Amino acid sequence: MQALCVKNKMKIYWFLKNIPEFKGMNKSEINKIWFPCYMKTFRLWQQWVATIIILLFIFSPSFSNSMPLIPMLIFAGFLGLAWSQFSIFLARSYIREALNENKNT
Repeated sequence: MQALCVKNKMKIYWFLKNIPEFKGMNKSEINKIWFPCYMKTFRLWQQWVATIIILLFIFSPSFSNSMPLIPMLIFAGFLGLAWSQFSIFLARSYIREALNENKNT
């Protein structure tokens, strides 16, 4: 029984060049489009909620005082990965918009 099977798995983008919208582009073109699109994600409440949650985890006294250093660094790495993937998810619509604007001009 495949009731727990997920059809649309989340893809992890380790590098910006792995984002499908940036396929076939060089690094300078990617960076020129990425930064403005990434900054636009901070107009969305979802990005602020994710940022605040990450900061609460990192700066909460119970997180930093009760956990040994190595597991804390590993957990912080996972939080950073999750936050970056969420940021990419939010930025992809802005990336498509920017690419369409560049194509039309």
